[in-house]
Amino acid sequence: MSVLLSDGIEQKRVQLDQLTDRTASWLTKQAIQDYLDQEAWQIAEIHIALCEADAGDFVSENEMNAKFKRWGN
Repeated sequence: MSVLLSDGIEQKRVQLDQLTDRTASWLTKQAIQDYLDQEAWQIAEIHIALCEADAGDFVSENEMNAKFKRWGN
């Protein structure tokens, strides 16, 4: 795989290579893994929320008003 990086991103990557004593390949793999993990987590949480909404699993008006009151609203 080839990736063309902007000059700014490349400069940051080179700095990080030097500061962490890691290779460009290692940092790139780690960055992609971190991104994929974050995206997978977000998609899973959205899916869970949509399933709850489809099932009608909502906070009652009284519960929400109580939360707002605790938060000072």
